[in-house]
Amino acid sequence: KPLAIDSKEASEILKILDKSGLTDKVSLISQNRYNSEMDWLRERIKEFGPVEGVEFFVDWYREQSYYDSNGGWRGRNKSAFGGVLTNQAYHQLDLALWLLGYNGGNIKNLFKRENSINKELHPNIEVVDKVHGLIELDNGFIRYYATTCNPNKIDETRFKVHFNKGFINLINSNGKVYAESDFTDVPGEFDVKFKTKLGRPSYGFGHGDNIRASYEAFLNKKKPPITVRDGLNALLITDKILS
Repeated sequence: KPLAIDSKEASEILKILDKSGLTDKVSLISQNRYNSEMDWLRERIKEFGPVEGVEFFVDWYREQSYYDSNGGWRGRNKSAFGGVLTNQAYHQLDLALWLLGYNGGNIKNLFKRENSINKELHPNIEVVDKVHGLIELDNGFIRYYATTCNPNKIDETRFKVHFNKGFINLINSNGKVYAESDFTDVPGEFDVKFKTKLGRPSYGFGHGDNIRASYEAFLNKKKPPITVRDGLNALLITDKILS
């Protein structure tokens, strides 16, 4: 993630795959779609939907050394264009677009509150380390906030889904995942036992299920679970935010 540096590059990839007939032989990894709390949330959407809007908050902390590591690629536009939006918050954006059913349609309005770099904390990077704003689509809104400058030096994500009746808020903080709502009962803490050994709970833990579903689609000659088009659609949004 993401599929490419920007939507132009992603469009070229899709064009080549379409021409060669291999579009359905490529599946992206969006592991958070397979998290246990997302299984629960999808059931609530069936019960209380449709979704009217989504808010996501990716409130993380990364020191300059993080951006300097592995040759410094994370801090350069040519290798990590989009910074916090595409390298840390991409999967939250993917979830928002997925639940809203976004298919690359019209962006009605975009209100960019902030695209910035904290030069005191990250003096040697080119990519943004804080973005904040609101996107209005034909089928709902997305309010977004993402940063790698959390003053508490922790990683926390919040994913809030708005219905006509109220909201459901999924919170991932300090290795625990739980839900809040102003209109329906919520379970206790979700099971976040890793199905793989990849990183922290805030990174998502559905990689194995995502890969398994992809291979099942390939073997059965079906559409893959997360398509190249899905990856392009996400980059169309990030390019608008970053422009």
